[in-house]
Amino acid sequence: MRHLNRKNICTPTKDDISIKNVKKHYGFELTPCDSKMTPNDSKMDFENDSKMTPNDSKKNQIDSKMTPNDSKIPKSIKSLKYICDFCNKCYSKNSNMRKHEKTCKVKKESETLIINQEEEIKQMKLEIEELKTKTIITNNTHNCNNTNNIHIHINNYGEEDTKYITKQYILNLLQKPYTAIPELIKHIHFNEEHPENQNIKITNKKEPYVKILKDNKWELHNKKDTISDLIDKQHSTLNETKIQKKVDKYLDEDDKDRIEQFNEQYVNDDKDLMNKLYKESEIMIINYS
Repeated sequence: MRHLNRKNICTPTKDDISIKNVKKHYGFELTPCDSKMTPNDSKMDFENDSKMTPNDSKKNQIDSKMTPNDSKIPKSIKSLKYICDFCNKCYSKNSNMRKHEKTCKVKKESETLIINQEEEIKQMKLEIEELKTKTIITNNTHNCNNTNNIHIHINNYGEEDTKYITKQYILNLLQKPYTAIPELIKHIHFNEEHPENQNIKITNKKEPYVKILKDNKWELHNKKDTISDLIDKQHSTLNETKIQKKVDKYLDEDDKDRIEQFNEQYVNDDKDLMNKLYKESEIMIINYS
């Protein structure tokens, strides 16, 4: 097929037959250019017909008895055709088809439809999460016709209740300063005894978003910025003045040296340390979401 569609047609070596007739004979699809026969093509067909030998005539009779199945295009020939997956237009070269796909209207319409559907799905998920938040979590225990209802109100992100976190707990964390921040995030936002602070989640690790509860609504926020902000908050908590006094009073010199080294790396934005803290915090949020 590619040979027949060449711009510069080969010179005949035996009989001069038009390309159109060759395609018809072998059951190939005709291109728009084939329908535009030139006077030379018509003349060529006439001359070829007039030069037919008895053997040629017999061959034509056999060809005329071909069934529709015989004229089907073989798979090997079909593989030479390049077809647009969106509008089914055919091209002789792969490069031509790729150029077409960049401006294919059907492809653009399909992509627009997919984007709109994804946006609708995201919006629906947000609405579902919002409804879940507003729904009262009820635990009905029937015992002697008595019903106990437990109502949990989830705090907005940044408004967590941390009264249960003691200075002694933070002091224990600081004995291992390099794991203190992820552990503190877990203790605040994923504490089973304090579900009211479960206001952050990552439901799809492939997406660059994180969900946080803000103004009593679940919103999508930039994952990297939100986790980095969360890490900074916990670092500030670990370095409060009251905590530092406890450190000076109760921890030994080795612990103090480790804390000092950790804080120095953190303040200087040590690349390895910041990547480690980010990955550990992200994985912990994903596991508990």
